[in-house]
Amino acid sequence: MKKRLSILLAFAILCCMAPVRVSAAEEIRFDTSYTIVDGEDGYFIARDRAGNYGLLDEKGEEAIEFDYADMSFAEDTERYDYVIAKQGENWGILNYDGDVLVPFSYNQVGAYSDGHSMAAGYDGNKTFLYNEKGKEQKSSLSGNYSKVLTDTAFAGESDIRNDRDNKLIDLKEEGLLYEDNEKGTTSSVILGVGKDIAAQYYKAEGETFYNKLRVDRYIRIFNSDGDEKKIVTPKEQWAEDEDEVIDAKLILKKAVSDHSILIQMKMPKGKTSFKVIYDVENDRFSEKFKTVGPYTDNLAFATNMDGDLMIIDENGEKVAGDIGIDGYTRDETSLESKESRQAERAFMLFEKEGKYRLYSLLQKKEIEGAFKEVIFKDSGYVLLKDDDDKYAVMDRNGDLILGYGDYEKDTLDNGEMAFYSRDCVTIVKNSGEKYDVHAYSSGEKKSGGFVEEHKKLLIILAIVLAVLLILVIILVVVRNRKKQAEERLRQEKLLEEQRRKKEAMERRRAMRKDVPRNNPPRRVPADIESSIRSQQFYDGHAGQSAVQTVPSGYLKGIKGEYAGALIRIKSGESLRIGRSHEGNDLIINNSKVSRRHCVITYNGAQRTYNVVDYSSNGVYLVGGKRLPRNMDVVLQEGTVLCIGSEETLFELGNRH
Repeated sequence: MKKRLSILLAFAILCCMAPVRVSAAEEIRFDTSYTIVDGEDGYFIARDRAGNYGLLDEKGEEAIEFDYADMSFAEDTERYDYVIAKQGENWGILNYDGDVLVPFSYNQVGAYSDGHSMAAGYDGNKTFLYNEKGKEQKSSLSGNYSKVLTDTAFAGESDIRNDRDNKLIDLKEEGLLYEDNEKGTTSSVILGVGKDIAAQYYKAEGETFYNKLRVDRYIRIFNSDGDEKKIVTPKEQWAEDEDEVIDAKLILKKAVSDHSILIQMKMPKGKTSFKVIYDVENDRFSEKFKTVGPYTDNLAFATNMDGDLMIIDENGEKVAGDIGIDGYTRDETSLESKESRQAERAFMLFEKEGKYRLYSLLQKKEIEGAFKEVIFKDSGYVLLKDDDDKYAVMDRNGDLILGYGDYEKDTLDNGEMAFYSRDCVTIVKNSGEKYDVHAYSSGEKKSGGFVEEHKKLLIILAIVLAVLLILVIILVVVRNRKKQAEERLRQEKLLEEQRRKKEAMERRRAMRKDVPRNNPPRRVPADIESSIRSQQFYDGHAGQSAVQTVPSGYLKGIKGEYAGALIRIKSGESLRIGRSHEGNDLIINNSKVSRRHCVITYNGAQRTYNVVDYSSNGVYLVGGKRLPRNMDVVLQEGTVLCIGSEETLFELGNRH
């Protein structure tokens, strides 16, 4: 980018936690050939000698080049980081990094505002939509719909369309257009209220509601699909039980929040007009107010019908009342007199004999001290004059940003020298061939995005997740302890069963002359290890041993804990093999063996074996071929089987 500055800009920002002065850390100087037009968030809109506009960042570098015929900041710089600019005859939108969000192709642009994530550009024929990242949406709208009501609803001169170019509301058919025959103009009042649309409804002739009230206009609420959601009409008691019919107007003033609107009930001469807050979601009116000031952080000053001053929230509920300063009289016109010029008003002004006091809307308390003069500036800042005729600057939180006497009134109250933005006050002074620029932080910070805006919700969510995590941990601990108890019980049963088997084995050894009584105990009794030539077998499934002539088949252990053993299988009977001590005839303690691994049946007439595999790890033949699972397979004598793994091998007995 082309460089236009000779010396870099620099700022130091110090947040104010108490009413003390926040001073600039460094003076910035640049050529007087550049004129500072506006300042926000540490950025400056400047104009060069050729009349071109550009944007300077806090380091004095060109964030946006000086190639534009006009430039201005977003109306709501608290939530948005962009400028609206004009290039040639067309308008577009740029972010602070100079990235194009809306191309410079349009006669008119509808900027991001009121928390919306859509902007619109009208090229004289169609309206095109762009999200906050500058991505063009698939649909375009037929005509000029650059007034953004919601993220999905856009207003034109005669109707409202959604982002798919479907007509939602016909303003003329729905009676939402006001035709001034004397002036020859047609207008409408339509506002976005969250995802809903509030519109002023006009009736050519007065229409009577509730006895004595007759209005020629009231309010209609539509949802995002253009369907009528509510009709807002006067309340019967607003007629004050008068005998005559009263002609009045129910006037839509503005959206107060994403669910409430400010309404004026304009009465005829001789009757008292008033304002109310209407909650769209709950279909509820607030009490009557004589005046309602502009809202700041969802709070506003208001006076009830008796003239009592109070602070109300976005629903019209009283937050603080009985506001007053002893001996001082409030400025009756200060609530609404500057509403059109002032974006925010955070103080109520009180006066006594040429001295002024302030009451803070946000702090809900008096500001210390009395002042000879009070001047309200943009973004809630106030100029204060003390008894020594020196001026200071206070932000909307009641903190002093500039101390008394730091600058003269001519500087602080000059729109070409002093710039008041949400988080910064910038002073620009001409010192000959250079401009001296000082920036002072107000301690106000831009919204921190999703995390900051939903901080309370995220804290609650974190607490809920922590509680759920603790419950899960408790359940896991309880479950593990239960499993441990079951495992201990199983081990105890297993030990008891092994003890009984050991005793039975000892008794059998005592009965056999060829097996010494002191032979070490084994899982398989010693008598099954006798030679095949002596024809001695172990009746594994009967639980007894016997020496007999072979009348049937057998299983010979080749490898594993039964290596060398001969396990008898009578013709027509089955041998159940598995890891479990329950339901099995031959128990193999190996993790590769399933609890119920397989069943082997001997067919004496055919001298064959039937094998059924029920396991996970399988029964294999030598060479690695696995037997089909859950199927009866016929095998010949002499076949070698792998049970689960190569660690356990058996041969199907061959009597040749």
